[in-house]
Amino acid sequence: MFKFFNHNTIGVYLALPVLLILLRLRLIVYPLEGYTPLTNNLFTPMWNNIFGSVELGGELSIVLSIFFTLIAAYIVSGISNSFHFAEHQSLLASLYYVLISSGFVVSYGLHPAHIFAIFYSIAIIALFRASDKSRPMPLIYNAFLFATIGWLFWGKGLWSLIVLFGLLFFIRTSNIRCILAAILGALTPLSVYATWLFMHNALLTTAELFWQTCIVEVPFFHMGIYTISYSCLVALTLAISALNAIGHLPQLSILESRYTRSITFVLVLITASIALPQYAFEILPIVGIAGSILIAAMMQRLKNQMWAEVLTTIMLVVTVVIQWKVKG
Repeated sequence: MFKFFNHNTIGVYLALPVLLILLRLRLIVYPLEGYTPLTNNLFTPMWNNIFGSVELGGELSIVLSIFFTLIAAYIVSGISNSFHFAEHQSLLASLYYVLISSGFVVSYGLHPAHIFAIFYSIAIIALFRASDKSRPMPLIYNAFLFATIGWLFWGKGLWSLIVLFGLLFFIRTSNIRCILAAILGALTPLSVYATWLFMHNALLTTAELFWQTCIVEVPFFHMGIYTISYSCLVALTLAISALNAIGHLPQLSILESRYTRSITFVLVLITASIALPQYAFEILPIVGIAGSILIAAMMQRLKNQMWAEVLTTIMLVVTVVIQWKVKG
């Protein structure tokens, strides 16, 4: 598995959707068991306007869920390859993204977090590209514009949006002009959407509904021995990959060091947000953005590639077992 995805060929790109579909068999066979989000005020007005007619657990819902996850996985590998996190070009980051997002059934079905993950990944790309520009403001503006569009689909993305502001300090673009560009980028989609709502006499009611989606608490995810064990395994893997990245910093260029510090910062804060009452394991597609990049880089650095193959196989087997063993 590791050796196959440790390449950047057409065959690997074609194999990834096959693997993703196989890891979503639980969703396909039991579309209404466990994953369907039932929390009140979960869906933003923007989400309801576009996807409100999609039946949860229906065929279109399943197809969209798999499609959005696949797009996010490809983008994550693009980040890994373009900004030299990995030793060489490969689709490993996509592989680990699919694995991280496949353990808990609650993160399977069509969910606003899937849309947000795509926009958030694009925002990270824009910020990284801005880090070595003499005039980074346009790219920073674009980054926060995309992230805010994602926020309009998933109110809980507010916390992740705040994390992006912290990222400005790690990529050395925290001067007043860059901060203003970030604020303007965030305000642009909000202003356009608010203007449209005002013209349709729905601004106040929609704004109130949207804010509720940002702060509503989600039901506690009841965990048993299997889910606790799996959570510890994933947390340990993410922690080791983050420590490995930090230990590798002296060998990197100044620019690559900024990228690594930034992605580690994102991983730590987004993962920590799972403990907040407003979040649960449906946030795993967001955690997987940074986590899969660092895991892929760590695996490629292993001197004995056989260990990388073994560890990847263990991750795959455990992921398959846990998703069929745990209901919900």
